[in-house]
Amino acid sequence: MITKTEFTNKVVEALKDYYGKDADVTSQEVLKTNDVKTIGITIRFNDSEASNISPVIYMEPYYQNYTGGKDFDSVIEDIVDVAELHNVPLSSNLVDIMADLSRWEFCKESVFPVLISTKRNQEMLKSLISKELLDLSIIYVVRLDSVDDGIGTVKVSCDLMKMWGVSLEELHETAIENLQGDDYKLQDMGSIIADMLDEDALQQLETMPGPRMMVMYCKSKMYAVAGVLDSDFMERVTDGKLFYMIPSSIHEWIMIPESDDTCVEELDAMIREVNATQVLPTEILSDHAYKYCNGSLMCA
Repeated sequence: MITKTEFTNKVVEALKDYYGKDADVTSQEVLKTNDVKTIGITIRFNDSEASNISPVIYMEPYYQNYTGGKDFDSVIEDIVDVAELHNVPLSSNLVDIMADLSRWEFCKESVFPVLISTKRNQEMLKSLISKELLDLSIIYVVRLDSVDDGIGTVKVSCDLMKMWGVSLEELHETAIENLQGDDYKLQDMGSIIADMLDEDALQQLETMPGPRMMVMYCKSKMYAVAGVLDSDFMERVTDGKLFYMIPSSIHEWIMIPESDDTCVEELDAMIREVNATQVLPTEILSDHAYKYCNGSLMCA
């Protein structure tokens, strides 16, 4: 079977033939969260009259389609369609955003903390500003909420931090202040599951023993595990009680109040199984549970 690298090289050559001198086509390895490396291509159109966006087009879905039996010419057509969709001049709004990223005054209201695994992100963390928390690392992102097509983020690198000329302490305090406006909430897991069940299954759910499981989420629906850093929110929802914190992904905590029936080993086993079968490699936070009480996050 053709490897992903061989497939990517074949795609690059086919696109070079297709575009000729009208575009430069290159491949690159991209480092994503949890040090997951993936292959992508960029197509930069040689249009001297307008700047254009050159997004990375990741090869994985096209590789899967091709190895699954899709005709190679059809795969190339799909990639061309995506490339043409982005072959547009940068909006003046996005030009301004990109120019202003080097200014702290522009970025400080859009800086937010993100929690990731320290062990799983050794390579990525080399170039990022970070702060340790247990076996996790707090990194920081600038949310580009004003981008025309939705929310984008830029990770705060060491180089970007130098441009801003601020301390880690100021960066962290600002990010936490912004986090507090992210409208964090808890929702009963039962109510989430209930929407997917028929009446008989719902009745069984209502009679099941055990503590209530709550899901922590926020309005951005991104990196919501950072909500544990909002001490005011956590104090309000835990009310001094101990809660077990299950990292279902980098975007969501499941909180379970302490009870005599809680078995940490079983929680850890469940987390590992879900990570292995349900969670994308780039979205795994940890293979074990945590606990929260009196303003502190701890390993369970």
